Amino acid sequence: MKLVPVRRPTIGVSVGSKALSLVEVSRNWRPDRRRRWLARSLQRCTEQPVPSGLIRPSATEPNVSDPAALTRDLSTLVDGTRKAARPASIALTLPDLCARVALIEFESLPPKPADRDQLIRWRFHKELNVPAGDVRLTYRVLRVPARASSDGPVRLLAAVVRRAVIEQYEQACQAAGFIPVSVNLASFGLFDLYRPVMEQAIKDGEECFFLHAGGDCLSFVAIRSGLPVFFRTKALRNGSANGNGDAVMQELLATLQFYRESHAGRSMPAPAPLFALGSRTDFSLPDSMGIRMVPLGWEQVGIAAADASAPFPLTGLPALAGVQGG
Repeated sequence: MKLVPVRRPTIGVSVGSKALSLVEVSRNWRPDRRRRWLARSLQRCTEQPVPSGLIRPSATEPNVSDPAALTRDLSTLVDGTRKAARPASIALTLPDLCARVALIEFESLPPKPADRDQLIRWRFHKELNVPAGDVRLTYRVLRVPARASSDGPVRLLAAVVRRAVIEQYEQACQAAGFIPVSVNLASFGLFDLYRPVMEQAIKDGEECFFLHAGGDCLSFVAIRSGLPVFFRTKALRNGSANGNGDAVMQELLATLQFYRESHAGRSMPAPAPLFALGSRTDFSLPDSMGIRMVPLGWEQVGIAAADASAPFPLTGLPALAGVQGG
């Protein structure tokens, strides 16, 4: 879900059911070991609450109850943090719940991108009953195992968003005077942002987990030998989005139990690290789970703040991940 910008966007905006978040980074970029280009410094990070009910993330229904109100809030958010003219381009990050996400494995992929897209859309339609022609598709190849033949299995992390859903957000941005040149999901962007941190913290082949509990949902990834093997996004129960850490822990325990039942048959060393991000992840799991919590935040992303004294909210991290990945 990317266009090709003339200039890499320095503004990232993330949308949630409770607030909009914005980050602005410097134009001084540097490459990392994955040959991605990352900004050196963070200029601003701010958030703005949105009225209750304005944004209701859903994979099947339009998300925005009042597009004009969202346009006004976007204009206020950008104008309130930037004295110069409104930026021509931004990296937009959407809630996980507005998409259908799946880990898909193929014996091989067609060489032509159009044929690949058609094949992946067909799998979504067959397995998740998602209309093939009514969605935007994004995916990434996770790994092609080394084999003598180049035709080995390929695993993808893929997501589809209905056009009626994504176009509401894009049209609100355009009405506010700027263009989203890349559109990402919060969990996709954050997993990419912290993946180098997780790889450095674990041993070769060690099982680990990634958790993002933000907005109205919990997103969970299980990783074995550096490769995601399980992905789940779960809507939080009523009340849990208002700071109920116990509800988040209950959903996490249920997800871990489901994962272990469906991916049994391989013993892993304990305790396995669970890298957790979100304002409602400050809790401990029972010792019997064999999991140690590793909190994630701004300090691990490797970007300096222009004002080191400014405490930035965790809700700004999805917007930063959108810029870094854009």
